[in-house]
Amino acid sequence: MNFFRQGEMPLQAALASLGQLAIKAETMEPLLRDAANILSRSLEADLVEILETASDGSTLRARAAVGICDELAGASLPADASSHAGFALQSRATVVSTDLAQEQRFQDRFLAAHRASCGVAVVIAGCHRPYGVLAVHWRAARRIRRTEVHFLEMASHTLAATLARHQAESKVLERERQARAVFDNSLDALLIADDGGCCVDANPAACDLLGIARPALLGLNVPELLFMGSEGSEAEVRSTWQTFRNAGRQTGDIDFLPPDRIQRTLEYAAVASILPGRHLVMLRDVTERKQMHSRLALADRLLSVGTLSAGLAHELNNPLAYIAANAAFLGETLGELSAQRDPERTQEMVKDMSESVCELRDGADRMRSIIRDLKTFSRPDEARIGPIELAPILESCIHATWNEIRHRAQLVKDIGPVPRVLASEARLGQVFLNLLINAAQSIPDGDAAHHQIRVATRTLPDGRAAVEIRDTGCGIPPENLRRVFDPFFTTKPIGLGTGLGLSVCHGIVAALQGQIEVESELGHGSLFRVVLPTAAEPEDRLPLPAPVASEPLRRARILVVDDEPFVGASIRRALGREHEVVVVSSARQALEMVRGGAVFDVLLSDLLMPDMSGMDLYRELWQTDPELASRTLFLTGGAFTPAARSFLEQEQVVCLEKPFEVLALREAVRRRMSDTSIM
Repeated sequence: MNFFRQGEMPLQAALASLGQLAIKAETMEPLLRDAANILSRSLEADLVEILETASDGSTLRARAAVGICDELAGASLPADASSHAGFALQSRATVVSTDLAQEQRFQDRFLAAHRASCGVAVVIAGCHRPYGVLAVHWRAARRIRRTEVHFLEMASHTLAATLARHQAESKVLERERQARAVFDNSLDALLIADDGGCCVDANPAACDLLGIARPALLGLNVPELLFMGSEGSEAEVRSTWQTFRNAGRQTGDIDFLPPDRIQRTLEYAAVASILPGRHLVMLRDVTERKQMHSRLALADRLLSVGTLSAGLAHELNNPLAYIAANAAFLGETLGELSAQRDPERTQEMVKDMSESVCELRDGADRMRSIIRDLKTFSRPDEARIGPIELAPILESCIHATWNEIRHRAQLVKDIGPVPRVLASEARLGQVFLNLLINAAQSIPDGDAAHHQIRVATRTLPDGRAAVEIRDTGCGIPPENLRRVFDPFFTTKPIGLGTGLGLSVCHGIVAALQGQIEVESELGHGSLFRVVLPTAAEPEDRLPLPAPVASEPLRRARILVVDDEPFVGASIRRALGREHEVVVVSSARQALEMVRGGAVFDVLLSDLLMPDMSGMDLYRELWQTDPELASRTLFLTGGAFTPAARSFLEQEQVVCLEKPFEVLALREAVRRRMSDTSIM
C-alpha cells in the first residue's frame, strides 16, 4: 500500500534510503545517527530523538538525536506518562500532539526546555517488550499530516526490524564467543572430528594432554591416534569409529602413550553429530585417580585383614600350640627311644610318635590353609581378569572371617554350582571379605544361637551368577540406605570404620561389569547381592587324557638353592632317598659351582633371596648352562614384589609355593625330569 501522494515522494525516497542503510549497517550506532538525520531533513523537524528503554523499563535514554542541546544530550527521560515519549510507551500506540503547550495528557518538561510546540511519538517494537520510542518535534506550530505519521510509523518498523536482527546476531556472536571460550578454556581435552575421523579442531588442553601442537594435530585421524594401540588393526579401529557414529555416544578408558612421555590412562566420552558432519571427543587424564582408587582398595583390603588379625592369630596359635608340643614330645621321645630296651614299651612309644606326627601334619595343613587365604587378600592389587570359580573364594573368605562370625551368628552355607565368572580373585575376595565382616559386625556379640549369616550362590535367569550374603543384624535405616556406597560414609564408631569398604566394593564390582545390590529392614537384617557376568565357556572341551603309569626315573643329581637353611635341609631329607641332593644357601655360590664344572640334572631355587635372587640365577644359567636352566623348578613363599610377579608372568617357568606337601614336591621334580627326558 502506497501512503504517499505525488507531492510527497521525498518521504518515500527517505524511507528507501533508510531501508538501504538498515541493510548495510554492521553496527547500530551509525545507523541510528544517520536515521535521525534523514528523518530531520525529510520532515524539516527541529528535534529528532531515538530513545531506548532501560532494562528495568523505568527510563528512556537517547541513542541518537538531532537538535538536542549539549547539556541535555545525556539526560534520561522518565518512561512513565509524564513525557510525550513515556506516554506513547505506556499507551503502546502512536501519540500525536499538535499543541504541546495545551497538552492535558502529559507535561513534558524536556520538550518545554527545547521550546517544542508539536510533534509525534511512535513506539519502536521489540521482541519481548518495546525497544523504545521514535520522537519527532517542531518548534513552530504546524499541521501534522497523516502521511507524515505513517512515514514515521514505517520508519519505526524499519528500525525495529533492524534492531531485532542486530540483537539476534549479537546473541549468536555472544554464544559463539562463549562456546569458543568454554572450548578453549576447558580443563578437559576436547577434539572435534569429521565423519572420517580427521581432527578439525582441538583445544589447548587436548594439545597438552596428547603432547602434539595444534597445527600438527589438525588433520590427524582421531580414532587411529587414540585407539590403534588398544583396538588392533586399522580396519578394527575404523569399525569402532563407525559403531560409535551409529550409536551416537560412547565412553570408556584407553591407555595412551604421548610422545616422549609415560603411559597415561585416559577416560573418553564421544558424542556423534554435535553438528552435521562433526563429532566431539572428550578426554580426561584419570591416571592419578585410578592409582588412588587402587591405593584405597589396597588400604581397605589390608584394613579388613587387620580387622581380622586377632582372630587369625587365634586360628594360627591353636595349631601352632600342638605343633610345638608335639615337636617337643618327639624330641624327648626320640632320646628316650634310643636307650629303650623293652620291646613293648618301644612299640607303645612308636605308636605315640606316629600319632604325634599325624597331629603335626594336621596342624601344618591348617596353618597352610590360613596362610593361603591370607595371600588372597594381602597381595598388592591384582588387575588380571580371567575365569574363576566362586566357591573357593567364598570358602577362603569364610575361613578368614570365621572367628568374627562364630561368636555372633550361626553360619549357613548354600553354595551351589554356578558358572565361572570373569573377575580377579584378589578383588572379588576383597568384596566378599568386606561383606562378611560387615554382616558379622552388624550382629551383637554373644548371642550366636539366635542370629544367622547365610551365604548363598545361584544362577539368575539371564545366566549371570549371584552371590547373596544375608544377616539377621541391626539392619540399615531407610535414610542411610541410598548412601551406603558413598565414599567415607559410615555409621560405625570412630576406629571401627572408615566408610571406604562398601564404596570400594561397589567400585570393584562395577569395574567387573557387575552389580551390587542391598536390601535391608531396620531391626531385621540386611541382604547384599553381588551379580557378576559369567565367563564364556569353550564350546568343545577336549577329554582329559587317560592316566599313564609313571616310569621309574633314574637317580638324579639335584641342586637346591635356598637362603633358609631349614628349608634346604627339609628338601634334602624329602628327596634324599631317591636322588643325590646338594644344598647351598646362596645363588652366587650355586652359579660358581655350575661355572666350575659341577653337573646337575635339576635345579630347585628359591625365587627371592638377598644378594642374588633366583631370577638372576636363572638368567645367568641361560648363558652358562641352558640345559640346567630349562630344568629349573622355583620355590617361593610369595611373589610379593612387582619384579617377581612380572618374571612369573613372562617366563615359562614352573613355580611351587611354600609351604608345600612333600608328595607335591616329589611329583613336581618327577615331572620336571620327565619333561626334559631324564630317565
